[in-house]
Amino acid sequence: MSDRDLAIIVPVHNELGNIVPFYDRTCAVLDSLSAISWQMVFVNDGSDDGSLERICELRAKDKRVKVISLSRDFGYHAVLLAGLSLITADRYAMIDVDCEDPPELLREFPSALEGGADVAYGIRSNRVEPMVVTFFRRLFYYLNKGIADSDIVLWMAEFAMITRQVRDAIIAPQTTYVFLRAEIGYVGFVRVGVPYV
Repeated sequence: MSDRDLAIIVPVHNELGNIVPFYDRTCAVLDSLSAISWQMVFVNDGSDDGSLERICELRAKDKRVKVISLSRDFGYHAVLLAGLSLITADRYAMIDVDCEDPPELLREFPSALEGGADVAYGIRSNRVEPMVVTFFRRLFYYLNKGIADSDIVLWMAEFAMITRQVRDAIIAPQTTYVFLRAEIGYVGFVRVGVPYV
């Protein structure tokens, strides 16, 4: 990876027990990347379980940790949009604090971007969930794809890395109720999926 700034956007809503393990695991990954300066941006979505205080403790020890705290629970996609809107970097990664999406995949995304993609996103190849959940998930995705005015990737998650150009295009419309997958489809650009288990 060339010398670039990377902002890791991390939504947090009542995740007290996950914050430190996520931080430790993700720092190990990011510190292993050469020629990169990074910041980890925790966006607190109205947590009331001590999550904000725990993030502030990390920030006091590590200046690469940034905190954005919203006044109430605005929802997952609004939190991601707040992080993208308020932070400036060359590249942005979005990842959940619960580590269901492995931080280690952050090592794979940069090569996809350097290979010409503007969006590198994770594709979970083996999701273990009840059949009824899978059915409704598929129904949701297919309905969205059918009514959307853009090319939504069916199994794309928000776990992704994007260029500043993509970020700028996403935040430009100042959408009130954003659905990030649809926004990424709407703005275009080259997308590459990176499978993981």
